[in-house]
Amino acid sequence: MPNCDFGTPCTCKECRTNIRNEICPSCGFDNVIEIEGAGEIKTDRKGIRYADITYPTGNPQNLDCFKCGHSIINVEFYTRISIPECKANMKRDAIKESSKPCDDCNVNIQNSLGTYKEIKLFEHKGNFLCKECLAKRIKTENPDPSDQNKKFTFNNNDLKWVLSKVRVKCKSCGKPRWLMPENSWKNQCLPCFKKA
Repeated sequence: MPNCDFGTPCTCKECRTNIRNEICPSCGFDNVIEIEGAGEIKTDRKGIRYADITYPTGNPQNLDCFKCGHSIINVEFYTRISIPECKANMKRDAIKESSKPCDDCNVNIQNSLGTYKEIKLFEHKGNFLCKECLAKRIKTENPDPSDQNKKFTFNNNDLKWVLSKVRVKCKSCGKPRWLMPENSWKNQCLPCFKKA
């Protein structure tokens, strides 16, 4: 059941439109096509409102590839081509063809808030890596230095291990407890501090 705003039934154009993808057998382009239905708000026997969407049917159609113009035959019935989505896919393909991919994951493009962008690569020991792969590589080359008294977490932005917790014994009862590094000066546990 389409729900556009705040969980309420909706029959706006976006909610009653289904999107499909048709890959061109000639150039491999991802054509985006739509089928728009008709919507009506109804109420069931329990008094709950819902959106009843019905979609038109028809015979298979031919589709001209948005990129190369190749005629794709016998495509399942559709209402129209999604021009904005196809243009976005054209831009994505252009970036893929012109940009260098990451040497580890082979990715060279990212989708940020609906906009395709070339990923930023970082040179590391002769390889060009995206930030995620660079972090994995550095973590592999520099194992976690944590021990029984110190815990480290890896900072993906600074690309280094950062001290996150220290194990300090209470000077009164001798029980060890984990503290944030900035609180390591606290030489008593909370129960002993309250007794003092």
